Amino acid sequence: MSLSEFDGQWPSTIELDRLAILNGVTTEQRLEAGTLLKRVVGGDLP
Repeated sequence: MSLSEFDGQWPSTIELDRLAILNGVTTEQRLEAGTLLKRVVGGDLP
C-alpha cells in the first residue's frame, strides 16, 4: 500500500504532500505491512 492509497481509504484533512512530509515518505512509496502512519483529522482552527 502507498500513502496515496492509505489516504484514499482513511482520508486526512490536509493535502497529501503535507501528509507525506509528516510521515517521512513519498506519496507513491510502497510501505511494508504493519507500517504505522499518521493522519490528520479535524476542522479549521478558529
